[in-house]
Amino acid sequence: QQNFNQQPMMQQAPVQQKQRPAGGGVHLKKGQKVALAGVGGAALQAIQVCLGWDVQNIACDLDASAFMLGADGRVIGDDWFVFYGQTTSPDGGVRHSGDSTNGAAMGDDEIIDINLATINPNIKKITFVVTINEALERGLNFSMVANAYVRVVDKSTGQELNRFQLTDYYAN
Repeated sequence: QQNFNQQPMMQQAPVQQKQRPAGGGVHLKKGQKVALAGVGGAALQAIQVCLGWDVQNIACDLDASAFMLGADGRVIGDDWFVFYGQTTSPDGGVRHSGDSTNGAAMGDDEIIDINLATINPNIKKITFVVTINEALERGLNFSMVANAYVRVVDKSTGQELNRFQLTDYYAN
């Protein structure tokens, strides 16, 4: 006899490491800040912020978002929050690739393209956030994800500038 009041079990998947983009950029530590510059210190025109991960629990859906902040450190309006449900900023300077729900891509799973030349001058900072969709409601956390990273790439050269390994710091 089955008890229908029980929570459904989350299905565990074996971690299948995929071929991910090679590193080469500065490996950031938690809380570290760096100035971004292109090859030889040249000004960057366009960058990509890339998120990748492997799942241990198939219910985990990681999401990358960009918050475009003004001088006061706040998002300058609802349209200036870019994520899978609102993929382009009003100025067209920030574009989200869309939602990857399972981390199954061979390379980066989600990419946010930033054209620095077209960013609204009122934007003074862009903050990137990685979350697990419905984590609290579904009892999910980063211990159910492997090899999660965020990396910043010079779009013109494809060179990785920085990388942050989320799973090095967020075990749950």
